Amino acid sequence: ALQLCGTLRLSERIRELDMTSTRGGLYFLLLAGAIQYVGISRCIFIRLETHTKEGRIPFDETRCVEIEDRSWRDIMERAYIAHFLPPHNRARKPKPSVVSIPEASP
Repeated sequence: ALQLCGTLRLSERIRELDMTSTRGGLYFLLLAGAIQYVGISRCIFIRLETHTKEGRIPFDETRCVEIEDRSWRDIMERAYIAHFLPPHNRARKPKPSVVSIPEASP
């Protein structure tokens, strides 16, 4: 079974999407069983409809994890992308750090 983040097992957490759900979370687009894209949305069902209409990413199966907390969704999305390196996800660049440099004394 696929694994990520130590003991989190995808087979235990990911399920087929309930098409009546209006919940947010993390979703996976798969083609022939291989993860093509990992994304997050406030409403997974609507986002999947958009993917289908756009047709940019080929997929024949979806999986999702309902996650209400936005910050947790972001963390999980980054972790799954880093682990699986889906071909249709762009690598996220780290946010630049703001560093305060004191002025030089005369």
